[in-house]
Amino acid sequence: MSIEVFWDDEAETVFLIEVRGKWKWEELTKTMQAVKRISEERGRVMGAILDLGSGLQMPEGGIFSAQGLANFQELLKLDGKQRGPMVIVGMNSLVKRIFDTAASLDPKSARMIDFADTVDDARTRVYDTLRTLHPEN
Repeated sequence: MSIEVFWDDEAETVFLIEVRGKWKWEELTKTMQAVKRISEERGRVMGAILDLGSGLQMPEGGIFSAQGLANFQELLKLDGKQRGPMVIVGMNSLVKRIFDTAASLDPKSARMIDFADTVDDARTRVYDTLRTLHPEN
C-alpha cells in the first residue's frame, strides 16, 4: 500500500498520512474513512496532515476526469461530527484552484481544509487550530 497512517504526536491527536508512489482513489478513501472512524470513536476533534510528498502521482485520469473529480468531492464529504483541521502538503497550484472552485460550491465541506508547502508548516497550522478548538489542552 502506498498510503500509510501514523500518529504525529504522543497524545494521538493528529494523524500523519503519507502518500508515496502510485495510489488509487479507493485506497485514499478507505484511509480517510478509517481516520474519520477513529476520530468518532475517540469522541474528540482530531487533526490530520495529508502529506502527498514531493511528486504527487494521481491515479489514472487524476482529478481532471469526471470520475476523478467525483472521487475528490466524495473525500470532501467525509466530515462527520468530529471533523478537525486537515492540512494538505504537496498539492500543486492547479489542483488547489480546482479545490477552491469545488469549495465555493459547497463551503461547508471545505471549512477545515488548508494547504501548506511543508510538513512543518502543516504541523503549525494543525496544532494552532486544535489549540483554538480546545484551549483547555
